[in-house]
Formats: sequence, C-alpha cells, structure tokens
Amino acid sequence: VGTGNLMIESNSVIVLRDNTGSVDFAKFINGGGVELYQNNNKKFETTNTGVTVTGQIISDGLHMGDSEMIKLGSSNDLLIYHNGSDSYVQDDGTGKLVLSTNGARIDLYDNTNAATLARFITGGSVELYEAGNKKFETRSNGIQVTGYTYSDGVTIGNGTSQKYLAGDSNQLQMYHTGSSGNGYINNSTGTLLIGGPIVSFTNQANNAFLIRAVDGGTAELYHNGSKKFETLSDGAKVTGSLT
Repeated sequence: VGTGNLMIESNSVIVLRDNTGSVDFAKFINGGGVELYQNNNKKFETTNTGVTVTGQIISDGLHMGDSEMIKLGSSNDLLIYHNGSDSYVQDDGTGKLVLSTNGARIDLYDNTNAATLARFITGGSVELYEAGNKKFETRSNGIQVTGYTYSDGVTIGNGTSQKYLAGDSNQLQMYHTGSSGNGYINNSTGTLLIGGPIVSFTNQANNAFLIRAVDGGTAELYHNGSKKFETLSDGAKVTGSLT
C-alpha cells in the first residue's frame, strides 16, 4: 500500500478476466474503446461517436441538452428532442406514428398537468377541451358539441333523409328525403317562428320573390316574380284582376 496511482499499461489490449481465464470482465484497447462484459457477453462499448449498449439501460433519469436527440429505429426513424423553444416527437420513417395504451385512456394535459387538452378513451369517445372545459365529444351515434359551432358548411345525410334535430325532444326537424324527394322544416310543438327585419321566400335561383314581409310594414305576395298583392297601412292593394 502506497501513495500515488496504480498504472496498468499495454501497447495492445488490457483484459480483466475471472480466475479461470475464460470469462472476460473488461477490455481496454490501446487507441480504441473500452468494453464491459456480463457473463462473458459484451454489454457496453465506447466508440468515437459515443457509446454502444447491448441490452437494456436502467437509469434514474436521462438528461439531454437542447437539440440533442433520442433517435430510434435502424434509420433514425423516430426523433425525440427539444430545440430550446419547442418540443418534438418526430416520425421520419415509413409507416404510421402510433400511440397506444392498454389502460383506460390517453390524456393530454397542459404543462401544469392541471388542464386537460384532449382525452382518448379506450373503446369509447374522443374528447377535446378549451381551457380545461370539454367542448367536443364523439358518441356512438355522432358527436356532441358544447358551445357554438363555426363552419364553412354542414352536410347532413349526404342527400338522404337524415335530419337536423333541435329541442330536448327533437321538436324541430329539418331534412330532405333525397334527390327525388322534398325538403321539410317540421315543428311539432308550439309555433314555428321565422323572424327578421325583412323575411322573404324566393325561388330556387334566389332571383325572384314568392313572399316578402317587412317588419312594421307591408306583406307582399308575388306571381312569377311580379308583385300581385300587398298590405298597406289602410288596407291592401291588388295588382291585376281579383277573382
């Protein structure tokens, strides 16, 4: 026992083995890598680009700097990294990016884990949230929206007799029976009210009035785009013959 360092030197390879001389523990290659073994099987090796591990890594954590990537796949097909501003899970390979669970659901949260962004429920619905409040949900018979819906257009039934339904018991129904059928607005309770400063019914081309009613003013009836009847403050006016 003395002071200083214990130096083991070789101009080739330093090998540590068991007492039988047949099972390697470690190899230290001059000008090359360091290899560590488990039961004579190489598990760890240093290289000029880093390290190579054969088998599993069990760790208390993994810390990587900005833009340093976790690369998965033989062609670096999946990348996980943070670039200093944003975080990425990037699929650069072929096929799909699949996120799966054998649990009850997959949840996406904000960075505080307090506000839900989305939920994907196994065997059930997909839910989307705004500021932690559920706004959209898929159902077995369609979707449910809480709040307003803004859209460039809505197609219901794609030409069949499927219906737009309103009211807690579907009292108001709007539908069309198909290409050779009719369109319907059906109200089953109370009065069907259509309101506005001016309420008009036009032909299919929207270039000729059928009926026109003005709030606080006249009500007009038309024939082939020509006004034939209108109410006045003191009565009514007919254009043409009255039979």
